[in-house]
Amino acid sequence: MKKIISYFLYPILLGVIFILFFVSKSQGWELKRTFVIMAGIRFLILFTLEFALPAKEEWKMTWRSFFRDLKYMMAAGLIMGIISMTSVWFAIDLSQFNKGILRNTSMWVELILVILTYEFFQYWYHRTSHEGRNKIALWLWKVHVAHHLPDKVYLLMHPAGHPFDFLFTLFIIQIPLVTLGARPEVVFFFNALMGLHGLVSHYNVEIKAGPLNYIFVGTELHRLHHSADPEEAKNYGVLTSFWDIVFGTFVLRSELPKRLGVFNPKLYPESNKFFKVTHCSKELEFLLSREDSTLKLDHLETLKHVRDSIFQRVTYTEAMQILEKAPKKFEYPVGFGKELQTEHERYLAEEHFKAPVIVTDYPKEFKAFYMKLNPDNKTVRAMDILVPGIGEIIGGSQREDNLELLLKRMHELKMQEEPLWWYLDLRKYGSVPHAGFGLGFERAIMYITGINNIRDVIPFPRTPKNCDF
Repeated sequence: MKKIISYFLYPILLGVIFILFFVSKSQGWELKRTFVIMAGIRFLILFTLEFALPAKEEWKMTWRSFFRDLKYMMAAGLIMGIISMTSVWFAIDLSQFNKGILRNTSMWVELILVILTYEFFQYWYHRTSHEGRNKIALWLWKVHVAHHLPDKVYLLMHPAGHPFDFLFTLFIIQIPLVTLGARPEVVFFFNALMGLHGLVSHYNVEIKAGPLNYIFVGTELHRLHHSADPEEAKNYGVLTSFWDIVFGTFVLRSELPKRLGVFNPKLYPESNKFFKVTHCSKELEFLLSREDSTLKLDHLETLKHVRDSIFQRVTYTEAMQILEKAPKKFEYPVGFGKELQTEHERYLAEEHFKAPVIVTDYPKEFKAFYMKLNPDNKTVRAMDILVPGIGEIIGGSQREDNLELLLKRMHELKMQEEPLWWYLDLRKYGSVPHAGFGLGFERAIMYITGINNIRDVIPFPRTPKNCDF
């Protein structure tokens, strides 16, 4: 059933538009009434299927996501939905006396020209909102980013967005259609296609469009546009993928995006990768400009890169496989059971992934006794965060909360219980699953400021023979 829906739902929905159009023309139905009825029935069908056959369970609408997005749904969904439906109604009404934008041409030629013209302006408006660097573009991103804040795609999040963004898009659609003289049939078809693709583009059902992906923008393409990975978040077209193909922003992948949303919602709207460093930027620039500075000239760019990158994730085993295949020779040997050295960590972060990396599931042999074992009894639930420039900056793990397993691990390592009686007592009367991590404060300050000597970032004087403990 799921496969049938995946491959046949989209062509059927497209076909229904054509069927209803020809039936309404032959039966003398009003196009605007046909449009409203079609839109309502289509929404109910899609809404029902999404709950029954979700592409990803974690993308399903929850009460939490519903209440979070409710303000946008009310502003841009309910109100703007009424405005949108009303504008289509009047656009069809006002166009009834139009003879067509281009006289003596087929309705279908006119429809194609209307779609390509609208999409050209919409494409550049949309792309500028994401990629532009000037003040106007950054302001457009602030307006548009509300639509990208949800970390999941589902039918009702389609209207989540800023009202201005919606109104501007609406302006691009209806006014040129009417003022340029588009005939009612073209107005109907164009808005019917826009309505369909607006819904299926934000749809948590696995819909396969096949070759139609190279004509229209549907579920597969627009879902990638909502990816938090900037390499995937392309596909700026809304109705057709034509201009994405022309201008090189067309992306089609078979797998679902690993993560949706923006780079860091807490930094909204500074979460766009083109925003500058806003906190302490003057201080960082001062450190870079000192005569005795040892900072690299691109240090700020390195920090921006770390801030804006998607953190990659690999297991220790996978990391070792990458290192074994690396086209360079390391000073320290690599292989399962060997500890990651700084040169290995920096290779992973700087050369292979070119982004911060989280390495998980280390062998138990060189990790602390209190780290919780994985089911394979060979690795532990530990992780290190590696960043370009220095390698490891954070280390952490889940702790063993089971007293029996903790004692067993201590006995394996021939550790004495007496010196750690206080630690064992924390488990003796019950515990809870918990974890912890460590971030060296001075090490982090060194990385942020680019200062090479740790003594220069310690916030108190360090002199020989002056420590009482």
